Amino acid sequence: MRFITRLAVVGSAIGLGALTAVPALASPATNVSFFAQGSATAQWLPSQSAIQVTVPSSSSYAVIVFHHVSATAPSSAPAFTAVDASGNSMPTSGSPRWYIQFSSGGYLFGYPAPEAFWAVNACGAGTNSYDSGSYQGDYAAALAAVNGYCPGTVTGVYIVNDSSQSTPYTDTIAGIQYNGIMYTNS
Repeated sequence: MRFITRLAVVGSAIGLGALTAVPALASPATNVSFFAQGSATAQWLPSQSAIQVTVPSSSSYAVIVFHHVSATAPSSAPAFTAVDASGNSMPTSGSPRWYIQFSSGGYLFGYPAPEAFWAVNACGAGTNSYDSGSYQGDYAAALAAVNGYCPGTVTGVYIVNDSSQSTPYTDTIAGIQYNGIMYTNS
């Protein structure tokens, strides 16, 4: 900004007339990566439309990390579908689950349909503190609780797969949607 201002002043001084501003670069595209601890794995399946996660032991976990997401939480609940190696629909609680971190220190975690259960976890101390698990219910109300008690911008979005299921297990996660964006590896 300072550079353009200086050019405009110099341009005016020497009679160059109007300057054309250079358009800002486009924001990076949203995408996902994987993080695994222990001997867990996460990877795109050959169809490129689903992610397979394997958690072989209670000391392992895998995380799907979302990059370049909006600083504003989506107004409607994020979604995904998950099935275990036997073809049973998941989750019934535990994992996989959404985890949305806010700059205030608070976070939402939740499960998509059919569970459709969301909770707010601790978001600081003091007058606006919110006790862990104080709100549990649907996404819209959980988001309103975060915005009311500890507002902040979104600093991280994840799908967490850990040992809250009996290990070992393998899940296939598909239909991942966050803030109106459907995620596939294409």
